Parts: sequence; C-alpha cells; structure tokens
Amino acid sequence: MPTAAEDIAHLLRRAGFGATSARVAQYAPYTREQIVDSILDNSSVGWPETPTALFSNLSQWEKVDSMRYWWLERMVTAPVPIVEKMTLFWHGHFTASLDKVHDAEYLWRMHLAHRVYALGNIRTMAQDMAVQPAMLWYLDNEENYAESPNQNFGRELLELFLLGVGKYTEPDVVACTRAWTGHHLNRITKLYEFRAKYHDATPSTFLGETRAWNGPDIINFLFDHPVHRVQVARHFATKLWTFFAYPNPPEAVIAGLANVMVAGGFEVRPVLRALLLRDEFWSVTARQGLVRSPVEYVVNVLQQVGLSATFMQVTWMVESMGQNLFSPPNVSGWRPNGYWLSTAAASMKHEFANAITWRLEQANRATPLEPITSLSVDAAVARVFDQLGVVAPSDRSRAVLTAWLVTQRATLYQGWAEGRQMLALALMLPEMQLA
Repeated sequence: MPTAAEDIAHLLRRAGFGATSARVAQYAPYTREQIVDSILDNSSVGWPETPTALFSNLSQWEKVDSMRYWWLERMVTAPVPIVEKMTLFWHGHFTASLDKVHDAEYLWRMHLAHRVYALGNIRTMAQDMAVQPAMLWYLDNEENYAESPNQNFGRELLELFLLGVGKYTEPDVVACTRAWTGHHLNRITKLYEFRAKYHDATPSTFLGETRAWNGPDIINFLFDHPVHRVQVARHFATKLWTFFAYPNPPEAVIAGLANVMVAGGFEVRPVLRALLLRDEFWSVTARQGLVRSPVEYVVNVLQQVGLSATFMQVTWMVESMGQNLFSPPNVSGWRPNGYWLSTAAASMKHEFANAITWRLEQANRATPLEPITSLSVDAAVARVFDQLGVVAPSDRSRAVLTAWLVTQRATLYQGWAEGRQMLALALMLPEMQLA
C-alpha cells in the first residue's frame, strides 16, 4: 500500500534531517515497512576519511572545528542519514567535550566509535566507551586509584549511561568506582591501559552481588542479569523514543521497545525498526512533538538550498543557537526539545536565514525560489513549501506568506528582492523549526 507524502516527510525528518519533495516522491509507492527497511540499510556506508586538519600543526581548537565542518558536511550530503542521526544521538549520550579533553585525536576516535556502533550493539559499545581515551580523560577515570578513588565515571556509568536515576544506591556507586580503579589512560601512547597495581581487587557488593569486581564485569553484569538488563533496556528505549518521537513516552511504548531490545541482544537496528513502525510514532503527538536542534535545523536548511556548511561558515552560528559539536554543555549532553526554544536561538536563526540569501548572491546563484515573480501569489507560496520540503503546511503559515507577498507586490521596485526575502521569511516558519 503506497504511503502518504505527509507520512514519508515525517519519517525522513526523524530518521534523518529532512527531505526534499523529490525524495518524498521517490518513496511514495512503497509501504511504511519497506521505507523503514530502506532507511535502516547502512550496508553501503564506507569508512570515513580522517579530516586532514588532524595531521596539521593547527591548535586543538582549530582541529576540532575542522571536525565540526567535516561532520556537518557529511550530515548534509549523507546517502544514509540514519547513520548520521544515530551518531549524533550517541554523541549526546556517551559524550566528551573539548572544554576538558584538549586533544582532537581523542575526540575523533570517540566519534569514530559512535559511528561504528551507530546501528550496532549497545552492550559492545558500552564496553568500548568505558575505555575510550576521551572518556577516561573526560570523567577522570585516569585518576581513579585504589587508594584514592574518583567516582566521576562510576557514577555517570550508572546514572546517565546505563541505568538511570534512582536505579542504584550510593554503595553501588562506591562498588562500581572500585571496580574501575586502575583502568587508566597512558598519555604517552594515547591508549587505554589497565594498571593492576592501582586496581582494588577486594570483594565488594554491587546491586546485591558480592565479588571481586573488575570494571568490564560491571557492564556485563548489568546486561546479563535478568532484572537489571530490563532496566538498561528501558533506559535506552526511553532515550531513543525521546530523541526520535516525543518526550515522556507512555509505558506501553517503553515496555514494548525494551522487550525488543532484550530479545534482540541489544542490537540497535531492530529497536529502531520497531520504534519507527509503532502507531504512536505516526500520531499527531509525535508529528508535533519535537523541536529541531540547531544542528538538525542548519543541516536541513543547507540540504534544501544546496549550500555547504564550509561555504556558509556555520559552526559559530550553530554554537550561537546553543549547540556546539564536540563541546556538549556537560556529561548529560544537550537537553532535548523545548530547550532549543529561546530568544537567542531565534535571533541567530534569523541571522542565519538572512545570511543564506546573501551567500547565495555571493556565490552568483539565484535563490531556489527564483524566479517566482512570474507566479501567482498562491503558486509562489506553494513553491516555497515545495522547495523546503514542507508537505503539510498549516493554514496559519500559508496565510502569513500569502499576506506578506501580497503586501510586497503592492510596493514599487521590490520585485528584485522578492525571492530572497521570501526565503528568509519561510526559514523562520514553525514548520522549519519542528523535526
């Protein structure tokens, strides 16, 4: 059964960063299941080339900024957007920041791990993340000694990464921290290194189990235990649903996705497939339930107008909107949804929208809306929505563009700017802000 254009557009916004009208039309003959399976097929994704700046004599900040541009460009042009979307998800979950980890190579290696496990196995990823040099530095486990334990990593492993608040006790944090003593970072080799002499091998009790714990044992225990692995699954199911659908998911959704996760051995792809095919994902609540993050907004706009992130010099704009890749505000990453609604973000989006128009002129290119002066008002407004991939605009947004264009055309000598100004206005519509 063919899929409605509005449904396809909704799916492509959530499983990627948006879609052109042409891409929506490409999927129209297929069923939801067929489209979802196509979207989740990452078999054609190759190994990315390392940004050349990492081999240069640039400062660490400059190297990381080059990584930001590299990733934004890849998001804009990615043939398999779900890989980039999931890499962004993991970047906000198992995270580290340049603000503390002053080494671009460490952050790049963590990014590659996020990319490798984007649709892979959560358990394997958790073990990898625990010994990533960027993580060891960011959460101070390189300073976690038997005689002087540092709880930063042990606490966040339970609170943010695997279980969630309220699913453990302070003695569990102590035991987890002791298990990870001696799991350090060698700053000379830039590699993880286990130093047995600094490890506390005395027995301790973690979530009711007493043994001589070693760090990876903690993760294996959580994924193997019949009760705790369900909580781990529920934790990830909640985060994934919040990222792809809407906040505060109903119990039936979380229970269903957690069951799929446990049954599938914590593989990501089956869970995403189940998530994207749930009736709740296609509901009005879901369609209106998410605000685009600055990265999602900028990537979508660049896709629609055909400009590159480097040409637009966008990293400072994205940062001013509130999101700076490789520099999340804290270990919990970025807050979702309503967090992105602020006067500062709106002001920078307005500046970005205007910059799009003059950068198009600088590149000696007409805006994607030109020429619209020969079109009727209704046809011109329809052209705007079609160009920006807005399949089902609201009556209010349509009325705003119509009223503006009628007024514009009643003013002498304004036709030369019609396409540029209308594009800038359209980029500020609510439909462009919602994911």
